[in-house]
Amino acid sequence: MKTIKLYRGESVKETEVELRINEIKQNGFLTPPYRTNIQKDLKPFLSELYDDENLSTDQTHCKSIWIETKNRGGYRKFIEGFETTYFGDYTCAQFYAHRPSLSSKHIVPLIIEAELKIDEIFIDANDFLYMVFQSLDPGNKEKIERQTETLKKIYGVKIEKYVNKVIKHPKSNKNAICDLARCDNEIILAHTNNIEVIQGRMGVIFKSAILAKTPIKPSAIMKIEQLESNNYFIKPTITLESILEI
Repeated sequence: MKTIKLYRGESVKETEVELRINEIKQNGFLTPPYRTNIQKDLKPFLSELYDDENLSTDQTHCKSIWIETKNRGGYRKFIEGFETTYFGDYTCAQFYAHRPSLSSKHIVPLIIEAELKIDEIFIDANDFLYMVFQSLDPGNKEKIERQTETLKKIYGVKIEKYVNKVIKHPKSNKNAICDLARCDNEIILAHTNNIEVIQGRMGVIFKSAILAKTPIKPSAIMKIEQLESNNYFIKPTITLESILEI
């Protein structure tokens, strides 16, 4: 199975750097006890779901139930799917490794390099792609064409297939269509090779943003780099505001 080299950035307290590095080397990335970044694997069903003219997030999001508790009122329990963790390109990893460091001299930026199987990674759409899909307006042909051309730079030519579904199937939920694109291996591969520097929601900087299935074995970890400098700045070439045309 094809593997892709990806990176993760972490900010670690100066006194805990050695402990964190050893933990990653010994355990990789375990599935945490709390469940937040839950992913439903749609990859085997993309063709079938794409043809559904009334696609909804009930079909693309993980099912959950509400558990009542005496003390906290309740919590949501997912009954399908699996936990993921954040990875991306080196630029994305640098951003997350440095972000808290800008205001603290006692934080050390770490970059973790891993080789991950393409069938176990998915595009993270939270800071960019979901918002773009929500903004697609089939009634504004010129704007949607401009947006599509920009998306193709970031996610490859196949992303146009999913933009076309927004146009052809107006009863389908736009986020659900985006979920299909997030799971398409051809789009994932193109996105991991993207050279544009993106500025997404809340100023997040990345070239590729990925969610990786956990647990991740220690054997998948190729290198852990401790960065010396806390200075980090890179200018984006595409911003969320520019593609939304705000």
